[in-house]
Amino acid sequence: MSDWRPIESAPTEGKIDIWAKMWAPAFDEFVYQRFPDCFWLGPDTMTNRKGQWVGVAKEWRPTHWMPLPEPPQ
Repeated sequence: MSDWRPIESAPTEGKIDIWAKMWAPAFDEFVYQRFPDCFWLGPDTMTNRKGQWVGVAKEWRPTHWMPLPEPPQ
């Protein structure tokens, strides 16, 4: 069973793993990649910066998230 959850339900505090997609014109299809240890950086009205996921490359669109796994004992 997968622990991946819709990105809309992702927490804005702490680190998570993100699953994202990007359109690849050369293949005429979406490609997918996992981005570990990402976190949310909220918008900043002083600099007109939109909120974004830090750790995910700009051209990738996050679709799902999961909590980080427990560290080894």
